[in-house]
This record gives sequence, C-alpha cells and structure tokens, in this order.
Amino acid sequence: MRALFILFIFLLSPLSATYLFVFEEKDLESSQKKNLFDLILKGEPPRAFYGDSPIDLKIACEKVSPKLQLKWIPPSVWQLAVLHSFFNDKNIQKGILACRGTTWEPLEYEEPLHGRLQSAGSLQDVIHSFDSHTASKPDLSDLFFRVNKAALTLYNRASGSELEMVHIAISELPPFSEWKKKQFPFWKSPLINNPNSAQNFYNGVTDKKLFSELVKIELSAHENGEWVLYRGFPGLGLPSTLEIDDTSSHALSFGSTLLGGTFFSLDATAMTYSRPETQGDHTFLALRVTPEKMKQLFRVGPLHPFIQMLSDGEMFHAHTKIGAKNQEEKTDKPRKGYFMKCNKSFTDPIGYAITEEMSPEELEKDFISLCKSSGHIFETK
Repeated sequence: MRALFILFIFLLSPLSATYLFVFEEKDLESSQKKNLFDLILKGEPPRAFYGDSPIDLKIACEKVSPKLQLKWIPPSVWQLAVLHSFFNDKNIQKGILACRGTTWEPLEYEEPLHGRLQSAGSLQDVIHSFDSHTASKPDLSDLFFRVNKAALTLYNRASGSELEMVHIAISELPPFSEWKKKQFPFWKSPLINNPNSAQNFYNGVTDKKLFSELVKIELSAHENGEWVLYRGFPGLGLPSTLEIDDTSSHALSFGSTLLGGTFFSLDATAMTYSRPETQGDHTFLALRVTPEKMKQLFRVGPLHPFIQMLSDGEMFHAHTKIGAKNQEEKTDKPRKGYFMKCNKSFTDPIGYAITEEMSPEELEKDFISLCKSSGHIFETK
C-alpha cells in the first residue's frame, strides 16, 4: 500500500527537469556544484521515470546548500536558453564544442547499450550504462553551471516570464547565414543525412508563435505531472503508428525534449521537423504523457535535457515499445524493432524496449487512444 501511495503522489506531482539554480558564488564550492549536478542527472525526468523511489529535488539540493533556491522553467525554454548562450557566451560555446573531443566524438550511448541490453538483469544496468558514458566527459558540471548563470540572466531580463524569455532569446539569435561562421557545429559532422536540417531547424526554432504555444503546453503538462513528447510528420490527422508483422511492432520516434540533439545530432532533433519547408503540408504533434504511460508504451533514454542537447544519435528519443504478447517467439529470442540507429534484432529480458504484456495490436490501440486524448496537433504549411 505504501508503494502505491508513493507512486500516486509522484504521478500527481509536477515534473521538473529544468530548474534554475539561484545562489551566491561565495556560498557554493566546486564539490557542492558537482553534487548538485549529480542530483539533477539522477533525480529528474526522463531519468526519474525509471526510479523506484523518486526524490524531492528541492529538499535534496537544499541539504547540499541550504541557501540555494530553485526556480522551474519549461524544458523547451531552458534548452532555448542554452542555444542562446552558445551564441552569446564564448566560454559556454567553447565548453559545448569541447564535448565532441578532438574529432567528432559527442556523447555516444547507442551502440554500447545495444550490446549491454541483452545481458541486463534490471533497468539499473541500463541506467548504469548511461551514467558511465555521461561521466566519461569531463567538466560537464562546470559547463552546466555556466549555462545556468546565462539562463538565469535571461530569466531576470524577462522579469520571470517564460514566454518573454522565448521572445528575447529568439530575437537575439544570429541570422541563419551567420551560424556556420559562429561555429555552430552542424557543418563539422561527418554524417549529415539531410543538408537542409540546419535551415529547417532554424525555421522552427525562430517561429515565435509555434514555440510559444509549445511552451504553454509544457506549462500545463507540468502542473498535471505530465511530460511532453514531440514529432513532426507529413499529412493531417494522427501519424501512422505501428508496423505490425510476424515478429515486431515499432513506430514513431518522438523527441522527448524539443531541442534534444541540437548541437550534435541535428538530423534527429524534433524541432527540425516542426515545420520543414520542403514537404508541403506537414503536421507537428505535441503529446502529453504521464510517467506511467511513458513506462508502459515508450522506450526513452534516461537523460536530463542538458545531456540530451549534447548527445549523438537517438537516445534522446522516445520510441514506442515492441508489442510481443501472443507472439510465438520465446522471450529470450531476438526480435526485430526500431532500436537506436537502425532496425535490429535484439533481446530484452528487462522490458526496456519490448513489452510482453501487450500485443502489437493492443499497443497500437493504446497509442492511438493516447494521441486522441492528450495530443496537440499543429498543422504547418
């Protein structure tokens, strides 16, 4: 009963993930900043979706520094502030670019996790894989607090209004023609699948009306203990969902944050597909999801929005799970499904990407029902 009560409280409590830290520099030592950064990474969504005992982040952080204050802002506003700071703070720009190493080596989670998943004994093994790769990049804590200072400055300039933060940040982004000269790293990638991605991303991120509407959805979702997933797709109505065949069902990849992959995986960033100019009629979906539904229907990497911006590949995406109930294969036999970079056969003894509780048809039905009840559709042309 106690476990059910804790889960009930968690589901009804507002989700956070993008706090601004307010403190005096003299009151916080480097070791305390590192401890706070670790709390953020491990105690916030999407990571918190996999936690057995969710923590109250404010209380945990106040134990590290009693004078610390936390102010929540929507993930999309927080991430936009990071992009804004990249172009307006040389030290932040240098720190972000350093995340790719001497060549093109941003945070890479996909292939190592694929090999680890088949022998994982619990979700904690998956989480450990993510943590170990995040820890492999030095100085992320210092970079996070530089970004925090820049975002807090923007927040104060906007008099605490998230929508005004959006307007200021977008207005102060350089014209797209200057992005390459200003070292935006898209053009350094050896793997550019769509050369128009950068322009499409710029068109989306500078659409003040769309961005503001998405922020309003995040504000409302936050108060109801929900998370927002994003996806662009051609045509009107709901997106096509699951591929159903003899062995698998896999489906849409949603950005679990609007700007995930901004710096090192722009081809996969949700905002890139918010209003692509080359596909004619186009639809963008913002889907509100509870932690319970997230765990039931989706596979999403447990990465904080800050890390999602710096990561490579698709681990900042939420893919629908693979429905396996009533299929003839045994649980430990490899199944096909969209798993990270390409369709692969893999085993999943812990249910991270495969659900034995739902058939492909049941999963599709639940997914469509969720889209109809909690989806916000934006038609763009």
